[in-house]
Amino acid sequence: VWHNGLHPIPGDILMGVHAKVRSFAFSGLFSPSGKVRAALEPLLPRLPHNDSIGTLMRRRFGREVHEHLVDPLVGSIYAADTDRFSLAAVPQIAELAGRSRSVLLAARHTPASPPAPDAGPVFWAPREGMGRLAAATADAFTSSGGTLRSGTAVQRLEADSGGWRIDDEHFDAVVLACPASAAADLLRPSDDASADALNAIPAADVAMVTLAVPVSQWPERLLGMSGYLVPKPKQRLVTAASFGSQKWSHWSVEGSVVLRVSLGRDGLPVLQHDDDTLLHAAVTEVGQHLGLDLQPTASRITRWSGAFPQYRPHHARTVASIEQGLPAGVVLAG
Repeated sequence: VWHNGLHPIPGDILMGVHAKVRSFAFSGLFSPSGKVRAALEPLLPRLPHNDSIGTLMRRRFGREVHEHLVDPLVGSIYAADTDRFSLAAVPQIAELAGRSRSVLLAARHTPASPPAPDAGPVFWAPREGMGRLAAATADAFTSSGGTLRSGTAVQRLEADSGGWRIDDEHFDAVVLACPASAAADLLRPSDDASADALNAIPAADVAMVTLAVPVSQWPERLLGMSGYLVPKPKQRLVTAASFGSQKWSHWSVEGSVVLRVSLGRDGLPVLQHDDDTLLHAAVTEVGQHLGLDLQPTASRITRWSGAFPQYRPHHARTVASIEQGLPAGVVLAG
C-alpha cells in the first residue's frame, strides 16, 4: 500500500481485517495512535453491521485501519468507495461481523488455510486473456446444440402470446445478462417499476493505462513485487498499479517491465479526461509514488464505462425486490 511510501500489506489478514496482532503492530502503515485505537476493538460492544463496510470498520477499528488498509483492498476489487459499499457484498468481512461481538477475535479464530506445496503462483489468469472464459462458455453452449449469434443488437423486448418477442422473433423466456441500465431500457415498455429500480443501481467508470518501461529504469528494490494500492485520501486519479510482468509470467517482455495502472472509482470519475491527460496522470503519479522518472516506450489506454456495478447497503434486498416484481419468463443475471 502506498502511504507516503510503499508499505507491505501486513501478514495474516482477511480482506483487511488483521487476524494476528504482531504483523499489524510492526506495520509502518499506521501511526502509534492508530494502532492503539485498533487494539481497542475487542473491548467494544457488538455494533449493528447491516450498513456499509466503511461504517463498520471505522466504528470498530478507527479511521486509519479502514482508510489505509480495508478501503484500498476492497475498493480496488470493486472500484468502490467503501463508505458507500454494502458490507454484505463482501462475505468474508460480513461473516466475521456476524459471528461474534468482536471482528478481530472472530478473525483470530478463523482457521488458516495454508497453500498446498504444489499450489503454484498466488495470481492466476488464462494465458489468452480473460476473454478466453467467455469463448469457452460459448464453445460449450454451441457444442450442446445451442445457437449463438454475436454482434446482434437488441432494440425491443415485448410480451408476446405467453412468451416474449425480441425485436421480430418469439422466444419462450429471456435472460437479461447485461448491465442494469441496459436491462432497464429493455424492460421499460412492459415493466416501469422494475426498470426504475434497475436504473437506480449505480456503476463506476475506470480507465486502465498499460505502460512498457525499460528495465534499465526499474530499480532492484521493486523486483518481485506485484504492485501497490493507493488509499482514498491519497488518491488523485490513480487508485492502484500492477507490476504486470512481475505478477503474470506470461506478460514478460524482454527489456521491459509492463505496468497496468488503474484510474478512477466510484466517486472519482475519470472518463471525462482525454487520453493525453490519463496517460500523463498515470506516468506522473506512479513515478511520484515510486520515486522514479518514468519514460515509457509504449502505452495503451482502455476505457471501461459503467463496468463496475456499485452495491450500496441493502443491495441484495433491492435485487430480490426487482426479481420478485419481474414478469413471468424474464430472468436477471449478473
